[in-house]
Amino acid sequence: MEKIKKHPWQCYLYVWITLISVLMMACSSITPHQNFVLMMQSKVGKNRYSDTAQHVLVQKLLLGSSNLPNGNIELEFKFIKSCHYFFEINPTDDIIVDWHYMGNDEDCGIPP
Repeated sequence: MEKIKKHPWQCYLYVWITLISVLMMACSSITPHQNFVLMMQSKVGKNRYSDTAQHVLVQKLLLGSSNLPNGNIELEFKFIKSCHYFFEINPTDDIIVDWHYMGNDEDCGIPP
């Protein structure tokens, strides 16, 4: 069986393609704040007691709750430093209907 010889330029081409691919992936990654927003937004429409919502509705982070004029309940949670996040929940079916946050974008971040 004849051994296939590689030309030196093939090795360089492989290295350049790999380097360019890594750089493109690094440039396209999301920021910690964008990841935070995406994660919290993904909970809207879920039941507050579902497995997918439980890791953000951590009881020890709960600062309080309030009744909203529309009949829903708002839960306030402390995250990191200045960051607080809030979930609006429909009490009849325990569905998360909205969310928002207060605080510095750097504090309201989750590493991707």
